[in-house]
Amino acid sequence: MFMTPDTLFPIPEAAQDGSAWQNFRVSAPKYCGLKLSFKLVLKRLVVGFALSLIVAACAPTEKMDVQVETPSKTKPTKRQSASVVTLRKNPNDGQFWTQARVNTGSVRFLVDTGAGMVALTEADAKKAGIKTRDLVYDLPIRTAGGENMAARIVLDQISVGAITVKDVKAMVVPTGLDVSLLGMTYLGELQSIQASPSALTLRF
Repeated sequence: MFMTPDTLFPIPEAAQDGSAWQNFRVSAPKYCGLKLSFKLVLKRLVVGFALSLIVAACAPTEKMDVQVETPSKTKPTKRQSASVVTLRKNPNDGQFWTQARVNTGSVRFLVDTGAGMVALTEADAKKAGIKTRDLVYDLPIRTAGGENMAARIVLDQISVGAITVKDVKAMVVPTGLDVSLLGMTYLGELQSIQASPSALTLRF
């Protein structure tokens, strides 16, 4: 038996003449439905394969990576010191003193971390350009000389070396205060204050 390309049906090898072939083709109608359905399936397969090639050719070839950032907890960075000033201890009294620029004048301060506010004597307030006669002395305070009244002010700036703090709250003490005090309304704005037996280091 062999297969003919036009029918794909088995034919007896003994069929050598046209009559045997004719008889086979006459008796073949029962296979016609199979022949037609096979051609239809083959046609659909060819069409489907062609469509898949077209879709593949039109589809994008690049991958798009989508990254979703999740919020992460970050530790706050510590401010780096822009300026450092070292004050030497006075060997005579064991205190820390500094000459500071206050507004437009120069004032000598005793550094006092126990003072809640910068305090100026009336004489030093005048050096800083403060008109003391125009102040209102309505702030009760206690000094070494006893109870007294002071006036609240806001200084434009105080500079100790390279460290400048602006808008510093202060008070003017007309009596009972011998020296001006560099208190916490200035010192509290610094990053750190480090004391050693011989020096005081200010970092801003």
